[in-house]
Amino acid sequence: MLTPDAVRQKFARHYETFLRELLENKPFTALSVRVGKLPEQFSELRAAAARLDPLERERCRIERETRTFRQWGKQSVPRAVWVDSADVFLRLIDKQAEYEAFVNDVSLIRQRVPALEAWMIASPLKVIVHHGEWDALLEVCAYFQEHPQPALSMRELPIPVHTKFVETHQRILRELLDALLSPGQGESEASHFAGRFGLHEDAPLVRIRLLDNQLESRFGLALTDISLPVPDLNQLNLRSQRGLIVENKLPFLRLPMLPETFAIFGQGFAVEQLGQVGWLSECPLYYWGDLDAQGFQILALLRRSLPTAVIRAVLMDRTTFDAYAEYVVEGTPAPLIDLPELDEEERRLYRWLVERNLRLEQERIPISALLQVIIYYE
Repeated sequence: MLTPDAVRQKFARHYETFLRELLENKPFTALSVRVGKLPEQFSELRAAAARLDPLERERCRIERETRTFRQWGKQSVPRAVWVDSADVFLRLIDKQAEYEAFVNDVSLIRQRVPALEAWMIASPLKVIVHHGEWDALLEVCAYFQEHPQPALSMRELPIPVHTKFVETHQRILRELLDALLSPGQGESEASHFAGRFGLHEDAPLVRIRLLDNQLESRFGLALTDISLPVPDLNQLNLRSQRGLIVENKLPFLRLPMLPETFAIFGQGFAVEQLGQVGWLSECPLYYWGDLDAQGFQILALLRRSLPTAVIRAVLMDRTTFDAYAEYVVEGTPAPLIDLPELDEEERRLYRWLVERNLRLEQERIPISALLQVIIYYE
């Protein structure tokens, strides 16, 4: 049989629906919670029933029924707890103050950006989560309604909010602006905030190590480790030289000098940006990442980003995994997804790793093993 706290918890599950129905101007409908299975011992039944009595003092209605027991005869026992008004409901689940703030925020949103009505109905709890921020959020929304493609950086927007506000509230603003702006008013398929809403952003930096002193031999610059925006990297042009794309920083930094070779720090899924470097597709490329689900997903993404390039995976096979099995750890759980960019052997190992959630970190494999593989392919 439920305790009063358990009854409150069950009523609290109706809170989101209650808020949604309020927004839709629907009248409050009485709610009930069944008290559950009755205790078999009479003393326990009486004690459990008595524990529900305080709910009546909170203006809940206890529905009772008469049941006949073999040993105790006819007894009136609780069957369900009812709440007949919104005031009682809010008091019972201790949401009066939160609800009052919600009503005020809804009024503000309706007054300032009424086009968010459908979003509020779909996500009433998010209105509550962002209490205290709605003045600023609505300032941003109103600005983008008037300037859907402002072509400014986030901190340049002429909006009376903190310069970092848009940057630090991208998740909720993405939802709000998606609800306000039609696909034609932004790149709806863009995965990042700036691309979706026409904002300038710094070109991402790619870190590259020149393992054959390429800049010194060409221009007298004794630089071997540099970071460049993608457009500038396009101008470097190491066409036809061997490229090593390494997922993690430590192995990237430990690579020795190698003739006619450069190395790129892949930074995980950031390899997607390499698709903007035209000359890379004319280089023999090697990708080395962790032996886990994410490592193969990154490999597939890299091949998808450079569809005409020849990209070999190195040290990402079952032989390598077994050779360093003592270092295998639990991976990050990942769903099994179709990766057509992998060959049959890679796909088989990827599936095996996902099903067992295993990981062999790249740092566990010595650089000497990588060099042996590269020499084999030469």
